[in-house]
Amino acid sequence: MKGVKKDVLFGEIDTRGESCSLEFAGVVSVARRLQPRGFANQINRLLRESGGSVEAIEHTSDPDFYVILDKLSKADIDCIYIGRRTDQNSAVKATLDCSLFLSDGLFRVVPQWCSYKDTRADEIVGGLIEPLFKNELIDIVYIDYGQDEFEKLPDSIEEASRALFSLSGYPKYKKEVL
Repeated sequence: MKGVKKDVLFGEIDTRGESCSLEFAGVVSVARRLQPRGFANQINRLLRESGGSVEAIEHTSDPDFYVILDKLSKADIDCIYIGRRTDQNSAVKATLDCSLFLSDGLFRVVPQWCSYKDTRADEIVGGLIEPLFKNELIDIVYIDYGQDEFEKLPDSIEEASRALFSLSGYPKYKKEVL
């Protein structure tokens, strides 16, 4: 049934699109309340009930993505794709999303990640790349260029940063540390 449904844990879920969508903040709130195994179980339940595809929409460029990754073990995630979107913010060339392939489907985080200026690039490093390294997930992360073209994300923070800045359309990051 298409429309908006209410989930006991995650709140309102929009079922009108190709995949179901909900607010990322609600997912983070659930993650903070549940134990890791319980969170993984509830995300997979949500995926089963939603046809195997859920998008968690975040309207900022600095989501608490680490909260989600801290609650999912490497055993819960088959692989991770980081892709580029041009449908989220017309003021920038592209934004990035992050797709987690779990046992019951695809859970995609759709924030406003983009490296069009240094502070936004810092958010990609601190909010996306560093949590992937911290949770030892980097070996299962791929860049999704579209049209079935994928590449392994480099295994250094510096090279991963350059690759994702380029993917978002802004390859020239001026920060001295890189």
